[in-house]
Amino acid sequence: MSLKYRPMAVIGFTCLLTALLCVFVSEHLTVVAIAAGIVLFIISAAFKSFRTAVYPFFISGALILSGLLIGAAGENYRYAAAFCGDEAEITGTLIDEPTHSDNRYYYILKTDRIADEDVSVRLRLSLPNELGAEPYDTVRFKARLYELGGSNGQINLYYRSKGVYLGAYAYNIDEYKTEVIRNDSQPLGLRLLKIRREIKNRVFDKLPNEYGGVVNGLLLGDKSSLSDETVDNFRSAGVMPLFAVSGLHLSVWVLGLYRLLEISKIRKRLNSAVCIVFTLMFMAVAGFSGSVCRAGIMLIALLCGNLFFRQTDSVNSLGLAAFIMFLINPYVCADIGFLLSLTATLGIVTLYPVADRYVLSRLPANIFGAVLKPLLSLIFVSISAVTGSLPVTILFIGSVSVVTVISNFLLSYAASLCMIFGGLAAVFHGIPLVSDFAAVAAGLLAKYVINVTALISCSPLAMISTQGVFWRIGTFLCLAAAAFCVIVFKGRTLAKALCVSLSACIAVCSVSSYLYYSGLTRVFIPDIEGGVGVIAAADGEKILLGNGFDSYLAAGILCDKLDDVNLKSACLFAVPGGKMTDSDQTVSILSEYNFDSVVYSGDAVVPEILTDNAVNASDAVCEAWKGAIVRYFSGEDYSLVYCSFNEVDFLLLLSCSRDSEIPDEFASADFLVCSDTIPYSLDVSSFGGVILSCKKDTYDRIAPFVSGLGVPLISTAGSGDIEIDIRGDSVRIKTEK
Repeated sequence: MSLKYRPMAVIGFTCLLTALLCVFVSEHLTVVAIAAGIVLFIISAAFKSFRTAVYPFFISGALILSGLLIGAAGENYRYAAAFCGDEAEITGTLIDEPTHSDNRYYYILKTDRIADEDVSVRLRLSLPNELGAEPYDTVRFKARLYELGGSNGQINLYYRSKGVYLGAYAYNIDEYKTEVIRNDSQPLGLRLLKIRREIKNRVFDKLPNEYGGVVNGLLLGDKSSLSDETVDNFRSAGVMPLFAVSGLHLSVWVLGLYRLLEISKIRKRLNSAVCIVFTLMFMAVAGFSGSVCRAGIMLIALLCGNLFFRQTDSVNSLGLAAFIMFLINPYVCADIGFLLSLTATLGIVTLYPVADRYVLSRLPANIFGAVLKPLLSLIFVSISAVTGSLPVTILFIGSVSVVTVISNFLLSYAASLCMIFGGLAAVFHGIPLVSDFAAVAAGLLAKYVINVTALISCSPLAMISTQGVFWRIGTFLCLAAAAFCVIVFKGRTLAKALCVSLSACIAVCSVSSYLYYSGLTRVFIPDIEGGVGVIAAADGEKILLGNGFDSYLAAGILCDKLDDVNLKSACLFAVPGGKMTDSDQTVSILSEYNFDSVVYSGDAVVPEILTDNAVNASDAVCEAWKGAIVRYFSGEDYSLVYCSFNEVDFLLLLSCSRDSEIPDEFASADFLVCSDTIPYSLDVSSFGGVILSCKKDTYDRIAPFVSGLGVPLISTAGSGDIEIDIRGDSVRIKTEK
């Protein structure tokens, strides 16, 4: 179908792509988008060929609108961020159920007043104790305001995509008094939240274990009751989309209801109207997540076609969904879950019809064809969804599950049946015979889902990292080649051109990647805001030296970085001694990641899970790979790692005090890497450079001293993640910012 007959597809995807560039590249591009839209509008009005095509008008309008909305959203965010750092009295209304994590309670509020100003903005309140408030109660409290995500751009954009701009932190609930004003009315939002809560409680009443967590995840998208191990298995198997309530879940319920009403001889228009109302209710109970809203808007558009006897187009409906979501929140483009859902659906509605035309429709009309068709159909749907969402997965997630097609083939039907039986158990909770049967069936299916994902995720090749620059370059090249072929070629020639061009792009990027990374050692110093955690990698080998966890935030960031580099297995983990190991984070790292050997000193607090691969030594030397020599050394009040990669030396101070006596033999490295303390005994001027893995206040304290010695200094506090590429005697330092 021509673009002129898909106006919402053109407008919706143009708005979304423009927003992506403005949000992830530079907000200054909003001015470029508006200017480009105005120029295109003038050109379209001046030339007849453009006026006839029509869609240039759609593109120009979308460019102008997206530029204005992103600019306005940015101004609103900056206005809210101006309150950061203040300690203020705040009045607001709770709009969601609280969550609990890391011994703190988190509440989402919509403010009425901040200090003495009328301000309407969403914020997340963090408390050490429960507030004792219900959703839609008014809360008056005193807290310190801060920017969610801080210097971490990804986390910051995640909260913006949810419409939450500020964080409020109360250290002690007795000192920071709170007042709860009960809401005696019953607004619709509160009733929907109570329905959601009741569904969860009914499921857990019948399945009070992780099987109930799986059912609630499929029904409501709530993964809070799943263990970290189960979530990791789902992620490795590539089936996490099953737990983001989306088109699969909604279509099962809506099409089931539609068919039931059709059998009951309900008129087509009334049937569609009932299904539209049900869709809206389902979206509300599922929490209006990005994926369910996209699916809901698409289904409503299709049902409206039945309601008004008009033919609908799937791509146009998908564009309409993207446009409406963009109008509600211009930062929706930063919601990775929404992008995955949108692109997966786009892949299905564009690629699956091709498979249906050339393969499924040609199957023989016999028993063999009747059995094979649904199986092949499921495989083609999965391949289409994976292909559509692959660019988003590579660019924003950084790892790809290579078993996702197999996983979806084995689990999609089981997950759908588990969701249906779980829903029936909740609906018929008051009828024991029916609800018990449904709960048993849901529990068995949930057990099957958990066991199969655990089995599949055991494969060492289940996930591959896509962090390298060539993955990103290859993605852009493939997208550009695909767009060029679609515009230039038609029919069978298009398929041939796509195969040749995409194969060429993949081959070029693969060869370039091999030549670039061959012989390269990369030392990665993540911004963990306290403590030293260094990851080194070369030719597929990896080591973790130290682990910074002087706070829960630092520990969590380090684990995220380990996931980014796909450190599921490595040859060495050096555990710092002394107080730096007084944390459960060592247990978490050792239980989640596999290391050929672990080195720690006698005073280190180590978990019982350490086995034969653990070495307790005050002085240990190993060769991680050819050209990589690592020495672990510990004294009475310090522990350090002295490592050499292709004769480029690093001294990592894992833990120490100002009075620590560091042996002179370690003071000749090219780089000193430390956190918040440099011992008096260490001659800093003897190092070629100093790298601080610290917070900003620590940097402000240490920087004048180091700079005064004339030693080059770089810090994660101002530069973000630091990467050092070593090839032969060449050293190249790159920073995140």
